[in-house]
Amino acid sequence: MRLPLEKPGLADRLCAILAAGGVVIMPCDTIYGLVGLAPDTEERIRGLKGREEKSFLQLIGSAQWLPRFTAAGLPPSLAAYWPGPLTVIFPARTGTVALRVPADRLLDELLGR
Repeated sequence: MRLPLEKPGLADRLCAILAAGGVVIMPCDTIYGLVGLAPDTEERIRGLKGREEKSFLQLIGSAQWLPRFTAAGLPPSLAAYWPGPLTVIFPARTGTVALRVPADRLLDELLGR
């Protein structure tokens, strides 16, 4: 199913699809991406992309979400680039995690929900 970006209620429909464990292809702040709720849809996205080992970046709503993923803070020198098309790799409990705060109205709305 294709949903135009101008469609009224688009965010509601996307939220429903994602909440039901679905995966959507949508424009993100840099490219079109496969979007799902982590960690529930990671295996499905891996299958769709044929991607076995390389990890995915995770979109977060703001730097205030960092404690959910890492004990590290955002370096002050990078703060001016968030929100924006910058992915920062942080230390995590098991390895590293790549996080981005997107500068996109629709993604921001979805992350807020």
